[in-house]
Amino acid sequence: MPFISVIVPIYNMEKYIVDLLESLVNQTYKNFEVILVNDGSTDQSLDICNQYVKCDSRFKLYSKINGGVALARQYGLEKSTGLYIIHADPDDYLANDALELMVAEVQRTKCDICIGSYSVAYPNKEIKVNVNGISNTQDFIKKLALNQIHGALWNKLIKSDVCKDTAFLKDINYMEDKLYLTKILKKNKDLKISCINSNVYFYRQRSNSYTNENSNNRSLEKFRASSEIFISLLTDILTKKEIKEIRDLIEIQIALNKHPKDVAVGKFGLKMINRNLKWYFNLIGFFLIFGIRAPLYIFSIYSEKKKQKLGIY
Repeated sequence: MPFISVIVPIYNMEKYIVDLLESLVNQTYKNFEVILVNDGSTDQSLDICNQYVKCDSRFKLYSKINGGVALARQYGLEKSTGLYIIHADPDDYLANDALELMVAEVQRTKCDICIGSYSVAYPNKEIKVNVNGISNTQDFIKKLALNQIHGALWNKLIKSDVCKDTAFLKDINYMEDKLYLTKILKKNKDLKISCINSNVYFYRQRSNSYTNENSNNRSLEKFRASSEIFISLLTDILTKKEIKEIRDLIEIQIALNKHPKDVAVGKFGLKMINRNLKWYFNLIGFFLIFGIRAPLYIFSIYSEKKKQKLGIY
């Protein structure tokens, strides 16, 4: 039985997937399997995956009719046999010693979830994000709620007994990983969590990726819908005041993302007011609600440094 199952949902990633597959082949830790789930790709992704399956018995390939990333992750979860599970996106890649470092931490601490630091990879630079300060589920949930930690699954090695007890939400393909992770934390309130400062993953930024198309109205509506589900999962955990703050932050984040050019230069003047009166009143209300903290919240949402650091767009 492999110690780790790496689940990779794949849809039309012929331009990038070789980088990920090579990073898995070159892992210094060897006791793992790779579950490749071809979600109805129409490019050469399937052929590329087949080449790796033929050369390495640890790689297992499954094909299904296109149904979205959530169903692909769920399918991979059901096919996995490892004691621990981690997901990897086909347009990213792992550090060569990623699995070795995370397994060492699991063996040292006997933790249920190991979270690794990572780098946000741009075409001309990389920004490392150190992950720390999480030791229990309550800490984890609070940081997820306040966007203080990325909700992705690609830097989190999770015990399979915990993973397989929870299912991905069907037909939710935006923030599906964050929602799934939240469900796990709600269901298992006494998990032992450990963080490592070592860089385990490279989160590649592409302007045309699914999550980066945030100025598109359709994408913003998906973000809103998934955010509402996220809030519903938190209602019996957080206070009404905390829920209200999170909801207001989401609304401001949506408003800011509707005007990316103005936000980039920090224009909160007539140009934005004339374009969207509702935005103006939302901003005034935001200051009335949060008072002196309002500028800090706004900065935390639209700050380019913050976005680059967390990879949240």
